[in-house]
Amino acid sequence: MKKIDPNDSIILLMHDVSILLRKFIDRQTSELSLTQTQWRALVHIARHEGCNQKVLADRLEIKPISLSRLLDRLETAGWVERRPDPNDRRAACLYLAEKAHPFLDQVKGFAFAARAQALQGISDEETAVFLDILRKMKTNLSRN
Repeated sequence: MKKIDPNDSIILLMHDVSILLRKFIDRQTSELSLTQTQWRALVHIARHEGCNQKVLADRLEIKPISLSRLLDRLETAGWVERRPDPNDRRAACLYLAEKAHPFLDQVKGFAFAARAQALQGISDEETAVFLDILRKMKTNLSRN
C-alpha cells in the first residue's frame, strides 16, 4: 500500500487548516475569557437561534451532557437564555442574551482577520473556485 503524504491528503489538510483557524481565533478571544467550545456555541446559537440543545450538541460534536454543563456556565455568565420549547415541554430553545451581541461582532472581526491571513497570496479567482469546490464537497457529503 502506498504511503500517504499528509500534504497531499485533502482530508488531513482540511483538518489541519480547521484547527489552525480555530487556534487563530482562540488567541484573539482569550482576552474575553471564553473557551473555544464556548465561543463556538455562541456562534452556532447566533446562526440558529431558537434551536434546541440536541441540535447544538450535534453541530458542536459534543455529548448532550457536556453541552448541558457548558450552557449552564454560559447562562450563569449572562451569554445565553434558555426558553421553553413550545413544541416539547421537556426541551428548551436557545437564544443569545444581549451581552453576546457585541462579542459576536468581535468574533466576526477575528474571523475576517483569520480569513485574510489564510488567503494571503491567493487571488480572488482562486478563492471563488476554492469556495465552489468546498460547497460541492459539502453537498456531496451531506447526502449520506
